[in-house]
Amino acid sequence: MLIVFIINIPKQYSKVQSLKEMIENKSYSIVEGVTVDFLPPVEGLRYNESFAVNGIKFEYSDYGIIEGFHKTSKNNGPIHQNGQQVRIGYTTIDNENLILRLEIAK
Repeated sequence: MLIVFIINIPKQYSKVQSLKEMIENKSYSIVEGVTVDFLPPVEGLRYNESFAVNGIKFEYSDYGIIEGFHKTSKNNGPIHQNGQQVRIGYTTIDNENLILRLEIAK
């Protein structure tokens, strides 16, 4: 198990560096619109939070090691309902949309 962890450290570091470069170079996709299909985490049932904007689904959790935005409404995250006007910079890795930049209209 420790060997797997040590092997994964360079892989994770490389992934994080790649994401940082995407942010610095603004080489990510952008979607803008209102949040729909919002599902907050439910203790003991579902730990992920999810929502969609213009057909692009985003899913994340406070648990686990993931890159990108991952602060749920349960822990005072800014996405907490349908109808929020947002602009999201994201990239898709392994069929998951990772939020790299999040703007919310007030």
